[in-house]
Amino acid sequence: MLEQRGPGARFKVGHCGKRVWIADGHRVLDVGSGHVPFPRADTLLEKYPDQDAERSGVGIDRADPRLVIGDATAMPFADKEFDYVVASHIAEHVDDPAAFFAELSRVARAGYIETPGWLGDLVLREPFHPWRIRRRGSVLEFRWVKGDRGLGWVSDLMYAAVYLGLERSGHRIPVARGRIARAVSQAWRYGFAGILRLPIIVDAFYTRFEWHGTIPNRRAD
Repeated sequence: MLEQRGPGARFKVGHCGKRVWIADGHRVLDVGSGHVPFPRADTLLEKYPDQDAERSGVGIDRADPRLVIGDATAMPFADKEFDYVVASHIAEHVDDPAAFFAELSRVARAGYIETPGWLGDLVLREPFHPWRIRRRGSVLEFRWVKGDRGLGWVSDLMYAAVYLGLERSGHRIPVARGRIARAVSQAWRYGFAGILRLPIIVDAFYTRFEWHGTIPNRRAD
């Protein structure tokens, strides 16, 4: 946990709802912000704002004045331009995780990284996640897993349960069409998300890594 000095507040971040402390006046960057950006962010970075296949068909607001178009492994920002950076469910997508981690620590003094955990990645396998990210003590370890189908049909079934009612790239899921169907599927998804955030299971479904200064990392294979 980062040292807390002066006035500030805690904010929920990532899919797991972890709370991170950010000081008042600190500049915050959200990398790969998607269609639900971190509310405390001053700047949002997106490489492909018009590609919505991995966001359940929901687009990004191009009119948002915080939005900057750029590559997460070559960010258009000065060294230490930000005090804190959020990178939620991005590291498993990039071409070079080591370069990505280096860029995060170049443009910011501290930050939070979140990816699918070992169980989340196994049962909710995404075909567009070439990397598996794990926390090994104080180090982030990344492994190439493109082509891995997780648990096969079991993963497909679990994925359909978690994302019931939504259109998701590379998956066959019953899509909610009517108002009642959408309301029921949304309530189901919120309930499932609550289960995944339980303390007994959250560390299996999410890799969570808060850092300061640099990001120790290594490739596992």
